[in-house]
Amino acid sequence: MMIVSATTLLVLVTGLLLIALFLWMYIRISQHDTRMTNTVNQLLLPVLSILVVAFNLLYSGHKNISTCTVAFNWTFYIGIAIAVLFMLSGFVRFVLRGADRNRSLITRPVLLAAAILTLTILIEYLGGCLYL
Repeated sequence: MMIVSATTLLVLVTGLLLIALFLWMYIRISQHDTRMTNTVNQLLLPVLSILVVAFNLLYSGHKNISTCTVAFNWTFYIGIAIAVLFMLSGFVRFVLRGADRNRSLITRPVLLAAAILTLTILIEYLGGCLYL
């Protein structure tokens, strides 16, 4: 039987709530909710800052040790690659749109990338491969 510490439980609940928040904002923007779009447009810089901090946390805290299985080691690389691909796809779609540029073309992939990085951090932490 696995004993769950209070810290692990707090990290798990906080990560899941953050993922739920990012996905809720993504769904509301996809439904063209004006209030949510304006709110996320004002918060885009802090969300991008969260992504930079998450990249740094994953890079600096990831350890290749014997207790980590191959699947957990690959989670690190797959999570970062998917997040970068989402952000690049949003940027490319924004640039290729021409005069009809909509800022939600960037914000939706950024929100998905933030959710994926949060999930990656949770998996790495719970797998014992991320030391904070």
